[in-house]
Amino acid sequence: MLACMVRAIAALAALAAFSSCALAADLAGRYKGDWTGSAANGGFSISLEAAAGGAWKCEVTFTLADAEVKTKVTMVRVEGAEIEARYEFDLGGNKLQSTLKGRLVENRLEGKYQTIALANNSPVDEGEWKATRATP
Repeated sequence: MLACMVRAIAALAALAAFSSCALAADLAGRYKGDWTGSAANGGFSISLEAAAGGAWKCEVTFTLADAEVKTKVTMVRVEGAEIEARYEFDLGGNKLQSTLKGRLVENRLEGKYQTIALANNSPVDEGEWKATRATP
């Protein structure tokens, strides 16, 4: 009887782990949308790819005044339907860092971001972003 209970608990734990991985894998893809900050707005794109060992690859690009800004992602964390990413970029000679947090809602990622100046960690901007999964 005890052996059956142990097997049942192990099976439930494996099912829960598989369900969690399957949900996280649903975030993989390319998303395109927009961002709105305190003084500006523009286009926004993010791509997510599951990598080996539970890690994630992430690329973020956005536009400001119709110019594309490339970023260097320094951290990405995916947990269930939620994402957090940190990326650095240069804007007019200023080194900046944004942290975005969001979640998958149907076929769309959406959330908030905060940007700081790396020189002194002072706040620069904050706002919201949303991006819809691109169809292959």
